[in-house]
Amino acid sequence: MFKKHPLAVAIAALLSSFAVHPSESVVVDAPATEQAAAETGSYLEVASHDTHETDREVETITVSGQRSTKRADLPGASAGVTGTELRERVFINTEDALRHLPDLTIRKRYVGDRNALIGGRSHGTLQAPRGVVYADGVLLSNFLGRFNAPRWNMVAPEEISRVDVLYGPYSALYPGNSIGTTVLITTRDPNEFTTSGRVQFFSQDYKGYGYQDDYGGRQYSAFTGNRWGAWSGTLGINRLENDSQPMQYATGTRVNNPSAAVIASAVPVTGAIRDRDSRNQPRLILGPDGGSLEGNEQNQVKGRLSYQNDLFRADAQVGFWVNDFDRDGVSFLRDAGGATVTRGNIRVGDDIYTVANNAFGPQEGREEHLMSSLTVRTQRDSGWNFSGVGSIYHIGEDELRSSSPTDANTRAGNIVEGGSGDGWWNADLQASYRADGLPHTITLGYYHSSYDLDSKTFSAAEWRHGGRGTLTSASQGSTRQQALYAQDAWEFRPLWTATAGVRVEFWDAFDGQRQRTESGAVVTAPYDDLDEDAVSPKLSIAYAPEAYTLRYSVGRGVRFATVSELFQGSQTGTNIVNNNPDLKPEDSISHDLTLETVLADRHQVRVSLFYDRVKDTIAQQLNQATNVTNIQNVDRVDTHGVEFVYGIKELLPNVDLDANLSLVNSKIEKNDALPQTVGKHWVRVPNVRANLVANWRFLPQWNANLAARRSGRQYSDLDNQDTNDHVFGGASKFTTVDSRVAWHFRETIELGVGVENLTDEEYYIFHPYPGRTWIAELRATF
Repeated sequence: MFKKHPLAVAIAALLSSFAVHPSESVVVDAPATEQAAAETGSYLEVASHDTHETDREVETITVSGQRSTKRADLPGASAGVTGTELRERVFINTEDALRHLPDLTIRKRYVGDRNALIGGRSHGTLQAPRGVVYADGVLLSNFLGRFNAPRWNMVAPEEISRVDVLYGPYSALYPGNSIGTTVLITTRDPNEFTTSGRVQFFSQDYKGYGYQDDYGGRQYSAFTGNRWGAWSGTLGINRLENDSQPMQYATGTRVNNPSAAVIASAVPVTGAIRDRDSRNQPRLILGPDGGSLEGNEQNQVKGRLSYQNDLFRADAQVGFWVNDFDRDGVSFLRDAGGATVTRGNIRVGDDIYTVANNAFGPQEGREEHLMSSLTVRTQRDSGWNFSGVGSIYHIGEDELRSSSPTDANTRAGNIVEGGSGDGWWNADLQASYRADGLPHTITLGYYHSSYDLDSKTFSAAEWRHGGRGTLTSASQGSTRQQALYAQDAWEFRPLWTATAGVRVEFWDAFDGQRQRTESGAVVTAPYDDLDEDAVSPKLSIAYAPEAYTLRYSVGRGVRFATVSELFQGSQTGTNIVNNNPDLKPEDSISHDLTLETVLADRHQVRVSLFYDRVKDTIAQQLNQATNVTNIQNVDRVDTHGVEFVYGIKELLPNVDLDANLSLVNSKIEKNDALPQTVGKHWVRVPNVRANLVANWRFLPQWNANLAARRSGRQYSDLDNQDTNDHVFGGASKFTTVDSRVAWHFRETIELGVGVENLTDEEYYIFHPYPGRTWIAELRATF
């Protein structure tokens, strides 16, 4: 139950590898250290609290989305950002760190969104298992489900020292999920007493479909740490309160050829809005549905205790996060007397529609997550080093109570327990060898992970406080993955480095079953156990003279199905999701050609050409006519693209600039299940993504930041018939601008005012996204 390279990697992201310079530990948290490194364009000698041989893969730390070119054994393209840079920008939630990095999409629908998914070069935000996220080596990605976001809330923004991103499956040290994007978060590790705190307030005036209201919240965060000889420790706490804008809208179901009884029962109403959906079909908008307006209170606390001597380091950490939330809706419908109508048959003009009983039904829920990890490692200058990382992520409580009133019982509803699974555990054991004077750096390792699902849905006579009623459905099952891996970085000639590796993975799924109640009896449908294995070779060749680094990388990666994709179906109202126990694993062959250089000691430039071919891509497709979503394999998806990344310090006096542009063509090449989709664009991968970030220190105590994002055309449906993009349910093109101004009125005190979506752009990625949001914050550091 150890996760080494992930950890090392996460760690490495922060600093130079301990294995290289174990004696050069500095305060990675210190703003002066980060700023100095940023000004020189390199973090080569910054040491992390959690490093071993895996860390060498990200040892040369990036600056503002561009990596220094001094490392030739990094097997693929990468990008990153420091905590200092993040705190100069609009930065509320941890996932915001990725917002302006190259070729990434973050599905953050509102402040505190627990389902902020990652989209990358060749995968969209509907493919969560291709986004791998580690914090100090602990896996935060939730591979229990097909649509579960990383647990960003286990890392408070105030903790972050830096964030790095690796693109593609070019390292043998990471699981097959790395065919997409690997994110490595490194938290602060002070070597003397430090403490900091931040208070933020945010507010937006949201307008959509004729509905307008103010939504906002606040966040309190504190971090402290100290070192006592060989011992050190940190403690962080975070509290977030927020109310979201509407997330989705209820729609009416038109009744064709209604009976006389239906016609007689239909209530004439006003207030409904007619529009066309993303596929240009007419529909009736009734108002934000019962799961739409969410208010949440999230609390997080995390502590770490470390011991270190000249040859050994151990770290133990525990994190706890709890969330209490409620959801509600707002019906636009009014009868002749002005009363609100929330369910039943309605008449709009000459048409009859049905409003589902639970269309505006409120919901309440509670989540409790506990994360613990232990890391041990040796840190010799040369020879053998050994490390082990183990982590357990336990979902102690995951309950959702929802109202679904009937004529007989207006308080009736449902209780869902364990909808997100029970949790997971991981282990990674690693040995690395590097000898002075030899051109090889060898890494060997063993990896193990397990994921458990146990989800049950019950009826409830009293949805808010009542006990369980009849079991209506249940899903159980587990997956397990083991791997052996080896990698060698070989400097086979002056200026030339070859990094070759192989990962052999063994995967199985077992104890899968679904249950439902029929005629008062529980019926169980078991699934057959499954097993797969895969051999994934990797190779990178780099040529690194003084002026530049040129690297070609190729690698195979295999992403196995999650336990939810295999065994967990669901039904919410009339919406049905069918699981698929016969899913094949995704099989990717990826290529990357990258040129990195620094011109005139100021201009950092990266150009990357990439090609991904993925067989048996796992996708979900909604049948619009039946409201049934099926999980299925798509035979082959090809993606070609190019990334341009540019960064400069002092473009003008006291002005730094970072920019990136990605152009992508991702298409379905074969799909026997739905042949009409061949030649169509792959879902949720924009054809253009661009970012521009400018930072201006216009006075000694003042700083201004401007950040812009552009996302081009994308689709949510495999057949690309969702061409009406600027409506609820569509996938919009958009350009947003964020800005922030900060005043350091004392050496340790900072007052900032910022705005997200400065131009109040209205856009949708299925859900409506926030309008103009104002942020005020106060931060103190001692």
